[in-house]
Amino acid sequence: MKLLAWLWPKKTRFVSQTDQFLKAFDQAHPERSESQIQEIAKHRDIFHRSEPQ
Repeated sequence: MKLLAWLWPKKTRFVSQTDQFLKAFDQAHPERSESQIQEIAKHRDIFHRSEPQ
């Protein structure tokens, strides 16, 4: 029976109430604070950094 569960996994997601609240809040208030803008820019720089040669 476990083999069948592995072949056809359930298509369920588990999302906390906190995550649902934060998503709704972010959608209702799309403007970003200065610290959020800086944090996004920092992560963008990390992930788009070219590899040293």
